Amino acid sequence: MGLQRDFLHPSCVNKLTDNFFLVLPIIKEGTSGGWIIAMTLMPAMKVFYSPAYSPCTPNSSGSAIETTLKATWIAEAIARKFPRIDLREPTPLTEAQIAQTHDPRYVKAVLTGKPEHVASSNSLQWSPAIWKMATASNGGVLAAARTALQDGVSGSLSSGLHHAKYDRGTGYCTFNGLAITAQRLLRERRVPSVLILDLDAHCGGGTHSLVSHDLRVQHVDIFTTPFDAYIPDWSNTAEYPVHLDEYLDVIKSRLRALQGIEFGICLYNAGMDPIHDGIPATVLQMREKMVFKWCREQGIPVAFTLAGGYLLKNGATGQDVTKDELIDLHLATIDAALETFLRLNG
Repeated sequence: MGLQRDFLHPSCVNKLTDNFFLVLPIIKEGTSGGWIIAMTLMPAMKVFYSPAYSPCTPNSSGSAIETTLKATWIAEAIARKFPRIDLREPTPLTEAQIAQTHDPRYVKAVLTGKPEHVASSNSLQWSPAIWKMATASNGGVLAAARTALQDGVSGSLSSGLHHAKYDRGTGYCTFNGLAITAQRLLRERRVPSVLILDLDAHCGGGTHSLVSHDLRVQHVDIFTTPFDAYIPDWSNTAEYPVHLDEYLDVIKSRLRALQGIEFGICLYNAGMDPIHDGIPATVLQMREKMVFKWCREQGIPVAFTLAGGYLLKNGATGQDVTKDELIDLHLATIDAALETFLRLNG
């Protein structure tokens, strides 16, 4: 006799620690009446997060900023809305690992808080929580990249990465997990080349300063506010759509130009702060679907980070967003990534 209907109760979800499958008890109604319990295996996308990502750290003026809080908000929303996502805590990076990309003296300053002007160069008020935040969140980027090489897609609820320079932080960014991860994967020979796709509202000047000398890393930067601007070199690009209605077309054109290049992985910095410069939420949702579809069609593993997104606008043409709206903006990245993961993994 066949089975007529399947009913999945969210409270019945169990996550396996050492496997990317979820064991889901399914309540089934048989054609002859009565109920039975069946077990099935379903793939779950790994996303990395730690409470250390959100230390409620004030900026230099003494007020807390959303970029240090939103990871927890988004993790809570994922736990409520996405049973097919497996939130995992990453292993924090060590001082020695970070010093392979950043000046060891700067790394030590962030660890100890001295000298204070160096430790606070990220525009955040230093505390021991800064070190925990930065090492955990940068460890999440590396963990997501390694997982993406296995599963096709992964991500970390990390932000505060792409402005960080060799010897200092900038713009709420402490260490540059994009550069750290790209260099480590190449050093370990896990990949032959890396694409860093940065669609944050601001330029990734820190990333450029750390990877532009390495021809194995291609840095594609499309921004809506020229903060942390730089002059790209080699095959790297930095584009500033003058007319906001051209935003998606510029991204499409750049992705089209990259077709056929065999990247070992894409590190995608998925900023949502272009909304503050006039890019509508619907366009940002379309952008996310476009990026993950492109990676899937090109056969390129992709690891995403959250990047920028705030409650208050930065520009004159954009809009303020509420906490719930900010969460929903970042969930568009999660949703598009999960769609690609399920297409790849069933």
